[in-house]
Amino acid sequence: MNHYTHYPDSSKVEVHVAVNVTVAFAKVQAGSELDDRIRELKTNVEAFDGFVEDGMPSDDLKRQANHVNAAYSRLSDAIEKQWKSSLADVVAKAVETAAAIMNRYSRATAARPDFGVGACERLARRTHELYANTAGRIVNEQFMWELNFYDWASRKKLLYEKHRYERRYGREERPSTSTDDELVVFFRKDEDKVLKKLIQLAEGQAGLVDPLADEDNANSYKAFKGLPQLNKQKLHSQADHDD
Repeated sequence: MNHYTHYPDSSKVEVHVAVNVTVAFAKVQAGSELDDRIRELKTNVEAFDGFVEDGMPSDDLKRQANHVNAAYSRLSDAIEKQWKSSLADVVAKAVETAAAIMNRYSRATAARPDFGVGACERLARRTHELYANTAGRIVNEQFMWELNFYDWASRKKLLYEKHRYERRYGREERPSTSTDDELVVFFRKDEDKVLKKLIQLAEGQAGLVDPLADEDNANSYKAFKGLPQLNKQKLHSQADHDD
């Protein structure tokens, strides 16, 4: 896991999804496969946006949406092939881009109902696959438990200054990722495990670190929170009609 990473000859590519909607990919090696795939996606997204603005027929929009989705899938393939935790930022940006593209598709469908929802749902499915094959390996069940425990202990004011890991890096204390009610449920569900952890902390047998203090962890969690919803029934139906 990295707190600070140096990226020589890094490239910043901004993908303009729609008016006032831009996703900036940074920390990508200039001229790398990832850089090329992001730029390919950028070109296809901007072409789709141009088709919409020019009032092109729905069939043309569908074809261009297929090009967009294919470019996104190739970017996902490249990320998966090179996956390491330091690419969590790229995954988070890819998820953010997919959500923005899906919103653009939805608005196109509202204006032209015959454009349909297939492109949107296929993109959502590929985004979930990308996440599962990359950042989802970090945001696992144990990660979520540790995150809930940290937030619960913080809410209960059980953290000593030495536990507030983020302050050592000059960061402001972050807000809780869970509501009070959710933390109550967490404690009730795992009371024995929580109390055991508290005893271990008190006896110095365990350490306590905010899982989100690590940049790669934080970006992986950001990707998790940004995942689009899947309509499983529609996806199953659409899969039967995919080319």
